[in-house]
Amino acid sequence: MLGLATLRLKKLMALVPTTDELLDDANALTSYLPEKVAVSIRWKANESILFGAGNGIPLGCMNGGAIVTVAKESGQPTQTLLTQNLAKMIARLPPGSFTNAVWIVNNDVLPALFTLTLGNYPIYLPVGQSVGGIQLSPYGTLL
Repeated sequence: MLGLATLRLKKLMALVPTTDELLDDANALTSYLPEKVAVSIRWKANESILFGAGNGIPLGCMNGGAIVTVAKESGQPTQTLLTQNLAKMIARLPPGSFTNAVWIVNNDVLPALFTLTLGNYPIYLPVGQSVGGIQLSPYGTLL
């Protein structure tokens, strides 16, 4: 449902480390500063979109109803990843949404993800590896 909303702008500041030499050079500073401020703002916006609490900032994906979590398998050691975990997450996706689903993976999970196999085939193929032509998305494909 579309409606009217009142939005209140708030201050957003960025701390940009610089040198005395750069501060003395106005031309260099005017080309350096906007790029660094933009990077900081982009990072803060992405953080809010992913992890925002919803109180004055967006409700982030990780705190909203869109997140998919599954229980670990019986006997599965803590801090491990199994192919069954991935299969159960995929099974929880709404029908027809697989091609648009976004997988957000903590870097600590990557070693396990890169070494998982189903039979003799890797579960995940990063960009640049074309074993059997499985990888279809620009960032790699699961299963």
